[in-house]
Amino acid sequence: MTIRVRDARPEPTVRPPRARAAARLGLAGVLILLAGVCGAAIGVGLRRYALTAAALAAGCAAAAPFLLSAVAIQARAMRVNPWPALLAAELLTALASLRVLPAVGQSWARVPVLALCALLAWKTGRAAVRHRRRTAGYRRLAQALSPVLAQGAGQHEQVLAGLAGTARAERVTAPHYGAAPNAAWSLRVTRWRRDQVDAWVLRLPAHDDITTPEFLARIKDAVQRKLGVRIRLHVVSQRDEISGEVTDGEEPETQATARELAIERITVAAGMLLKGVHVEHLDIDEGAGEPAPDGIAGAGRAVREVTISYEPARVVTHPGNRFNITAHMSTQLFGEPDRLRPDWHVDQDRVTFRRRREFPFLILAPVLTIEQLRQMFGDRVVLAWGEDEDGEMLGYALSKTTLPHGGVIGPTGGGKTQLLLLLAMRAAYLGVEVRGCDPKMIELMGLRGWPNVTQIATRVPDMIKLIGDVHAEMYERIDDVQAGRKRKQDLRRLLVIIDEFFVLRMLVSAWWAANRKKDDPKEHPVFRQVAELLALSRSLNINIVVGIQRPDAVFFAEGSRDNIGWWVSLGSLSPQGAQMVWQDTHIGTDLPADVPGLCTATGPRGPVRAKGHYVPNPADALTGDGLSDADMEFLRAMLPPGTTWDGPLPADAPDPGFEASAAAGEAIETDPVGGFLLLLQLALTARTAHLTSAAGGGAPATGDLGGRYGWGPGPGGHPEPGGTWIGAVEDTPAGRRVYLHPQRAHQVAAAYADELTEPFMTRGELEAAMRNSGLLQTEGGPGSIRYTVRRALPGNDLGGDDRVRVWDIPEDALIAPPDGPGAAGPRLPGPGAGEPAGPARAAISLPAAAVSRFRRAADLADGDRIILDFEGGEQLSATVFGAPEPDPTATSNPEPDGTPRLIIVYFLGQGEEMGRVQARADHPIRLEPPSPAEGSQP
Repeated sequence: MTIRVRDARPEPTVRPPRARAAARLGLAGVLILLAGVCGAAIGVGLRRYALTAAALAAGCAAAAPFLLSAVAIQARAMRVNPWPALLAAELLTALASLRVLPAVGQSWARVPVLALCALLAWKTGRAAVRHRRRTAGYRRLAQALSPVLAQGAGQHEQVLAGLAGTARAERVTAPHYGAAPNAAWSLRVTRWRRDQVDAWVLRLPAHDDITTPEFLARIKDAVQRKLGVRIRLHVVSQRDEISGEVTDGEEPETQATARELAIERITVAAGMLLKGVHVEHLDIDEGAGEPAPDGIAGAGRAVREVTISYEPARVVTHPGNRFNITAHMSTQLFGEPDRLRPDWHVDQDRVTFRRRREFPFLILAPVLTIEQLRQMFGDRVVLAWGEDEDGEMLGYALSKTTLPHGGVIGPTGGGKTQLLLLLAMRAAYLGVEVRGCDPKMIELMGLRGWPNVTQIATRVPDMIKLIGDVHAEMYERIDDVQAGRKRKQDLRRLLVIIDEFFVLRMLVSAWWAANRKKDDPKEHPVFRQVAELLALSRSLNINIVVGIQRPDAVFFAEGSRDNIGWWVSLGSLSPQGAQMVWQDTHIGTDLPADVPGLCTATGPRGPVRAKGHYVPNPADALTGDGLSDADMEFLRAMLPPGTTWDGPLPADAPDPGFEASAAAGEAIETDPVGGFLLLLQLALTARTAHLTSAAGGGAPATGDLGGRYGWGPGPGGHPEPGGTWIGAVEDTPAGRRVYLHPQRAHQVAAAYADELTEPFMTRGELEAAMRNSGLLQTEGGPGSIRYTVRRALPGNDLGGDDRVRVWDIPEDALIAPPDGPGAAGPRLPGPGAGEPAGPARAAISLPAAAVSRFRRAADLADGDRIILDFEGGEQLSATVFGAPEPDPTATSNPEPDGTPRLIIVYFLGQGEEMGRVQARADHPIRLEPPSPAEGSQP
């Protein structure tokens, strides 16, 4: 039978180095003593006893110092206790004196000799007891250090075996001497306080770094817990030694200065990630730190600048690791991850951390003359817009630059509008022509009427025309330059601002889906025109600035985003957004929240943290807030030289440059049939109504497309209709047709309008509007035209004959195409479910009756009161918290048509409970009707 036994360690192959001196002295003494003994033996052989005695005495006398030194070394190393042997020698001396002294006639000396022997025996006994106690204290110290110093469980066991006496005592001070002499650690006591260790030296040649604060703290903690004493440590790294000294009973240590505490805090914090940390330079604010009375907590707050060196480490090679180390140091010193900015010198194993500038809440834009701008930026056209952390003025260069086009990104309320307004004013001051697209109709409102701002477009057709005109002008300039009719420097500089580019894409796409012809391309040509402008206009004195919440590549045709070189990212970016803008997942992600105007921007030497200048918004004169006399005076100081300004154009005035199209738009009457059909579309997508198939009475479409007709998944995954039946759908040679039951359709539309608290036409008014719409398929000859036609409609719940009178209209008048707006219902997943509502898509354009009660998810703002309709039928009244943020999962799980998905955070009640849902950016969210006291909802 085989019995498993524990592996045994091999016997030592060498002696521990601390025993070598004693061994050599002992060997020398033994050899000398043997020489004396040999001489005495020779004398005995020659019968010369005097020679024998002399040789033996000389040998003993000569060997005694060596042997006594060896014993002393062994005793000092706590490897041997000589005192019992000395006590035995003294007792033998006392017994010999009782015999020898009377024989030589010295009986009187017996009493003094016995007294001396008794005294020596007493002292020797005390020394033996003290040695035993010191040995116990020494071994207890070794036992306390062993768990901290052991580089493996086996080493710890060796120490404990030596302490228990089950292994040789050398195991205590040289745990690994069997494999390599003194390879692990050794302990030597240098001073005793009675029977207790008072000072000692610990040698650690095998440890990587004995200077790290964590390692020293562990030693202190182990000794204090095991021995109950406080110690002071001093490291001599050149000799691999740590000196320890007991401080109990001494005068208290002097209070450390703020600088010493800061250095210790920095060393401790950096030592958690780097080895061999040394503070080379430190600049502190003596009054800023608030260290704890008994430690270094809070001492880092005093740091203004610090340079540290460290041992070469692979961890600092990767930029992401350097970012994490900076965030770690900032958190350890200031409690926040964004308070330090680094200057790494990896090739020199050195880094400098500087405390970031604390920008004021507002930095008023300085009024700069053309001469001052020329002194700062030379003969280039540069728009000064902010300051960096070093107080340097930052500018957006329009001329003589490789970065002519700009991108301003940031969430709602982050200061994007302020920056675009300032850029427009600075450009207009320098004589640059400014044109702007404002899809939200409120961002650039204050620039209407500003000198040198020639066009501001807010309506979709006007924005399309503005971009098309700039595109055409670009090619005209190309032709003029190529033909030699004009020189590049003679072309007037043009700055085009396209704000909320994401909203612009949504609005144009919806408008194009409703108005494009059969042979037109699926995507409006304006997006290709923007791509061409970004690619070709640099040398033609045309600059483009795009404002967008997040610059996903899907929003920029043909890779045109790569032609934007000057970026300003307001607020904290997501890692995905940082990669898009700065090609780094960390830059710009550490900005604090809710600090308007704080941003990461393109600087002369790369991305820098900056603060945008503030200018009063001229639109405040229209929104009811008003502009003070000081604000008006400041704005007039920003005007181009020689111009005047009396405030922005009234809100009801047509957009500058589009007066004719605005007048035409006002002349067009509201289309009641369009509103009716869109109400039905909303009812179908919300599954409060449904259509059936005229062929069999079931669902007109299955899967994702079923939601367009009011159908959704039911038990077992089978399609299930929702709400009221209102008609049927059929494929005909002329295309797909919808057969609407007039009474049911009016009933559903009126109910939906009532839910929106909007007035709706009567049944008679609707009949007349439908007759006049030109949509209806009629039957009968002249003089007897019927606007309702009889069709067989399987699946209806009317009862009686399946053939009923209906309105026959084209399907695309009611049902949006699969890849267009309104392709599925505005239902959201359950509260906090964290999953998108399947293929849900919502209508982008809303009729006049619905605009005041619905808002796109992308347009929601902090504080909006909304009503959330969830798939299970639950409704919640909630308050939006902050602007919707991009869904981080949308990158790995995007919408099929590329529409962004957002996270909406909301509060219930008075803010007691927070929730979040996911929704497409074009998803219509119902606004909560105002109470009578609140007045009408804006």
